[in-house]
Amino acid sequence: MHAKAKAAPEQDWIVVAWMHEPIISRELWDIVQAQISANARPIDFKGNVSMFAGLLTCGDCGRSMSKTTWNGRVTYSCGSYHRYGRSVCIKVKMTAEKNKLRFLQALRLWSSRSVRT
Repeated sequence: MHAKAKAAPEQDWIVVAWMHEPIISRELWDIVQAQISANARPIDFKGNVSMFAGLLTCGDCGRSMSKTTWNGRVTYSCGSYHRYGRSVCIKVKMTAEKNKLRFLQALRLWSSRSVRT
């Protein structure tokens, strides 16, 4: 049985600079890294988390639904369809408003059943 690999402490690392010929120049590397940094946007977890995060699944394939905001409208669509296309799943999509209404209907139905029992 093998043990899980552990990272060596940084003080034990042996670093040999310029051991291999670079594929791209350092100048090009710096330009690309600056461009990547300029295009990156900070992740706003507080403002972007859906109230349905982790709760919605596609009725066709069972994968999680993903939230998309486009032109100010929030929709949920099948994660498989969104990522891989129609070869994997059908286009299941609903607006946030419709989703909230369906959730409230299901909650009312569940609460009315639990009161009777």
